[in-house]
Amino acid sequence: MERAKKDGEAESLILTGGRRHVVSCKALVRDQDDNIVVLRRSSTHPRSAHKPDVPGGIIDVGEQINQGLAREILEETGLLVDPSQLRLLYAFVDDSHEGVIIVRLLFTVTVEDVKPPVQLSSEHDKAEWLRFDAVREKLTNKTHVEALAYVAEHGLLDTSP
Repeated sequence: MERAKKDGEAESLILTGGRRHVVSCKALVRDQDDNIVVLRRSSTHPRSAHKPDVPGGIIDVGEQINQGLAREILEETGLLVDPSQLRLLYAFVDDSHEGVIIVRLLFTVTVEDVKPPVQLSSEHDKAEWLRFDAVREKLTNKTHVEALAYVAEHGLLDTSP
């Protein structure tokens, strides 16, 4: 196997056939009554305008995953979460995009109130708190559907011991 002689990034690109990796994290942000915040993307989104979404985004290079996701949640909702309380629910390596491999991670975290007010960024124009079954009906993106089906099938959001 050919190895790059320059730096770690170049070596990584050769080992994966020259494809770039991106880490995309989303979160099921729950309140004390197990409602989940669902956002609606604003009209400015290039591919998914007015589509439902949950908080999250691309993690910056060099950023710890939990720290980056907590940053994204704060930026998109105004909700402050403790990065150490983020719990991984689902992971998937998506190679369906030409030239890039996306590592998709779904986490959950609980905030300290019931339906706390959400302060939206320009990326979204609506927020609502919904029960898990309603979230599953609302989110129709293939990646969301698969992740939420996995979470439901394995009882990963069950609050019982």
